[in-house]
Amino acid sequence: MVVGMGARGCALATRDGVRYFPPVALDLPVVDTNGAGDGLAVGFLVSHVLEGASAAGGGAGAASEGASRSFGDS
Repeated sequence: MVVGMGARGCALATRDGVRYFPPVALDLPVVDTNGAGDGLAVGFLVSHVLEGASAAGGGAGAASEGASRSFGDS
């Protein structure tokens, strides 16, 4: 399970326990967080399912970064 925690990053819960990933630092201000959870879910699914990244190996971290970067583009 991946849980978005806003400015505190995200958490990934697996059978092995819970890992926390810090948010990605951006030089841009946050303007709108609508869809942030959707972006996190999509980033995680892409890195884990389509690209074969291990969930415990940083799939949530990659998802957090991808979601953060996508909001920086708007």
